[in-house]
Amino acid sequence: MKNKKTVIKVVAVMAVAAVFYLSLFTTGEKAFDMEIMNTDGEITVFRMDSSYPEYNSKEPPGLRETYLLDDVQKAELLDFIAQSKYRKRISINMFTFIPGISMDSVSSSDKVDYRIYINNGGEENQTGFITCGCDYIRPIEEGYRYVKITDKKWGEKLDEIIADAQITDTNREE
Repeated sequence: MKNKKTVIKVVAVMAVAAVFYLSLFTTGEKAFDMEIMNTDGEITVFRMDSSYPEYNSKEPPGLRETYLLDDVQKAELLDFIAQSKYRKRISINMFTFIPGISMDSVSSSDKVDYRIYINNGGEENQTGFITCGCDYIRPIEEGYRYVKITDKKWGEKLDEIIADAQITDTNREE
């Protein structure tokens, strides 16, 4: 009888843990305020690839390119971010329990970072996303935390979207 109660308790704890873990998974539509991001304004993607040692002469190091998206690419990019799968992070550090101090740090071994700028009709209406490699993403606005990108080919898919976009700035030596 005692073993049966122990088994029931273990199963209950595992079920609660599984439900909690599954609740951390989300989509971009739920994780980010996608309604304020529209395709009416200009969308630029700043791509920095630090895996190119020949571009290390300037700060920050790496190959840097800025892409200006057309209407089809803008819609595809916003849909891609909204439909991608992410996992919320639970960040506990030494500042977690001190009121008024918030700290969120992530790191990535991925050499490619993206800055996606969405201009919704004026400089004060600019929004967008920052990535840490192709592992984490968060909106530019304060108050958001990084979420884990669960798709291992997320960066490749983003590169496919911007592949035909107009390059407006680069440090590539031709």
